[in-house]
Amino acid sequence: MSDISKLTSNQIAEHVDSTDGFLSKLSFYKALALIAFAQQGKQPTLKLLENCIQELPKPQLGEPRELNALRMQPAQDDMLTVSETLDTLLDRDTVQVELIPEKKGLFLKHVEYQLTSKRYKISVYRRYSDFDVLHEDELVKTFLTFSGSDVQTKLRDTCKKLGDEFMTNRTATLAKEYLPADMQAQFATSREIIRNIHSSFQKLRDRAEKMAERSKENATDLLMFGRELSTLGSDASPLPSLASSLSTWGTL
Repeated sequence: MSDISKLTSNQIAEHVDSTDGFLSKLSFYKALALIAFAQQGKQPTLKLLENCIQELPKPQLGEPRELNALRMQPAQDDMLTVSETLDTLLDRDTVQVELIPEKKGLFLKHVEYQLTSKRYKISVYRRYSDFDVLHEDELVKTFLTFSGSDVQTKLRDTCKKLGDEFMTNRTATLAKEYLPADMQAQFATSREIIRNIHSSFQKLRDRAEKMAERSKENATDLLMFGRELSTLGSDASPLPSLASSLSTWGTL
């Protein structure tokens, strides 16, 4: 700024808002533009700055809510569909767990497990208490130790003090943002498909029951038919002469 006179510098300072001795970002850019005008030999006035601003192209950004809609759509996979297949998960790692027959320990005998990781290509030996994730999990402990009759109720009671996925999963708090715009239409279509499938299964069930009843009746008829044949074949009653093969009619 050595080529700008003191008078011009004072004019630029008057046009720039420097509250409390600090420049805002907008004021700093305004000062740079006025300095550029002065270096080009132009009068550094706000009118000239406004005219130059009007000549700049204006971007068409649309409504603010459209920008919010773009912000609400993270650039990641669809969270409503399962993006991982079983083969993909198995490719990450496959862990084989085998029980070692020999018990370990000098005084307190315990069993160990051999864990073989396909990913890390190594086998290690672990006790059950070494499985920290499983050993400290309340549900697993309840499932393995509860000896009552109603295990389902006990599991539900254990879960009451644990947060489910809707409380602990970060994606769950943003679930509504992942829903498609035609969600209600998709629900209506799905309900209609389920209703048709349910109706078809009811008809199949009714036909199967009738076929089973007819099969029972046919089996009963065949049983009675066989019994009558057996009765006829095993009848040892003496025959009169007219009914025997020695009769005249028998000869004929």
